[in-house]
Amino acid sequence: MNAAAPPYPGDASPRPVPGLRITGQRTPDGRTLRVSGEIDLHTAPALEAEICAYLRCRPAAITVDLSAVTFIDCSGLNALLRCHARAVHERTTVRIGPVSATVARFRALVCALHPLPGDLVQDQALGAPVERFEAQRAHSHTIEINSSHVAMISHPGTVTRLIEDAATTAP
Repeated sequence: MNAAAPPYPGDASPRPVPGLRITGQRTPDGRTLRVSGEIDLHTAPALEAEICAYLRCRPAAITVDLSAVTFIDCSGLNALLRCHARAVHERTTVRIGPVSATVARFRALVCALHPLPGDLVQDQALGAPVERFEAQRAHSHTIEINSSHVAMISHPGTVTRLIEDAATTAP
């Protein structure tokens, strides 16, 4: 008797968790989990369980779409990091992307000194609109140059002048 491959967890019906919705979709490179709602101390275990259930089905990759997430805290980030570590151990991939502005701001704040693993984040750039918004909100002096995401390499003089100006005009 041949056993059929186990169904993917989110393909049938998402598990109900108040404040969080997770749905799964097949993609050419594996699965995408679309997450909406809040990822906090209460809901992060459900997200982690769902991602781990997908990992047991051995997809080539799992993309966690956080574009509809309205709140995330450190427990959500830790759940994603644990899932990433498990995926690496099982020789597959868990990656984050796309993300909502809320998740992008959280990631920018929390990961400023300790960046996330490069293969976890699909697109580490926040994007110009989010960066402009955050700079305006912080009343920062900014300049814009046509450059790649590593402006300090392609335009070192411009970046150096900006840093020197900031250092000499600091309150």
